[in-house]
Amino acid sequence: MRRRWVIVVISALTLLSAVPIYRQVKQEYIPSDVDESEFEVLVFGPENMSLAAMDEAMQALAKEARETKGWR
Repeated sequence: MRRRWVIVVISALTLLSAVPIYRQVKQEYIPSDVDESEFEVLVFGPENMSLAAMDEAMQALAKEARETKGWR
């Protein structure tokens, strides 16, 4: 507690150094030049749907996705 001013000065320097460092960091949340050609599909069925019925629905969905223009 005798050298409180040292802690205050170090804290102020740390806070002030954050500004130039922040400006140098690349700040892209969504990359603009990356195209991985991927997408995600979430499918929810009713709770009482059987596994066979869900498999049939997924097969139909996969077929429709493959027939979509631009798939390949």
